[in-house]
Amino acid sequence: MKFKIMLALSLFMIMFMCFYQAEADKKLIYPDKTGSHTTEENSSDKDSASEEYLSDTEDSDGIENEDTIEVEEVNEPDDDIQTNVREGGISLPTGDETESTYEAPTEETLVNDYIREENEYGDLLLKSYDFDGKKIAFFGDSITYGAIAKGGVTQNSYPKLFCEKVRAEYDNLAKGGSSFTGGGNEPASIVQTIKDTDLSSYDYLIIAGGANDLGNFHTSESMESALTDLCQYLKAHFTGADVIFITPPPNWYFEEEANEDSRLYPYRQAIVRIAKENDFSFINGDQMVIDDPDNKTIDIHPTEKGYELYAEELYKRLVK
Repeated sequence: MKFKIMLALSLFMIMFMCFYQAEADKKLIYPDKTGSHTTEENSSDKDSASEEYLSDTEDSDGIENEDTIEVEEVNEPDDDIQTNVREGGISLPTGDETESTYEAPTEETLVNDYIREENEYGDLLLKSYDFDGKKIAFFGDSITYGAIAKGGVTQNSYPKLFCEKVRAEYDNLAKGGSSFTGGGNEPASIVQTIKDTDLSSYDYLIIAGGANDLGNFHTSESMESALTDLCQYLKAHFTGADVIFITPPPNWYFEEEANEDSRLYPYRQAIVRIAKENDFSFINGDQMVIDDPDNKTIDIHPTEKGYELYAEELYKRLVK
């Protein structure tokens, strides 16, 4: 009887040891996934594994893949440095720093910068002008056309006299009585005349007007709208060097003096404002002398002497 008991106990002990060993082997094969038992040794093994090549692995289809893959170390960003990833892959610090707006000067800006500010007459000229051998189109009303005091038309209009001084070709396309706004029984507006002209052969456009907008009872706002339309058209269709607007010169019929109290003042200001907004040049006509002092109030048009003075003033502003 004792023998049987001892045999049973021995068998029980053998079974218990086998079960314990199996559980231990299972833990080695399937380690705890929670990471709660990760040791310094396991961490060390992980680091060394990242520097080795993985080979003889199988893909998801069970096909052996003999390619080697290098596991690269990923550097985490420093929490103390914030970066802003911009288009083109450039990372710049964020915060109070602002990107510089400096642009290196080009040959064109070095030549033209000195005339980008308004000059002593209040004119704004955006180009350095050399009219020699160039072709200019003049648009405007009767003063540009060449109507003279006491009636008639001079053969020496200011476009002709000016272009002789600068050795330029020109076409005088002005119409007497024309305004920017147009309408009614007026001749074609200055805007419409420009739109009806092939501008491709011209290097410069010089556009003068505004007095007939007041004289024909158009508001300065309606003239400004017509000018806005004109400038958008010029941007799309004129490929020459520059457009130069001239505001109305002094005109005794509308004003005693060409100042802010003048009825022409808002019309002059509208031309200046629209020219600036569209990056075109302008000349303040109210600063120009076109009347022969001995015949100042004979007519709203200049005398022959007045046209000579107009051409000289234009030359002084644009060339000298």
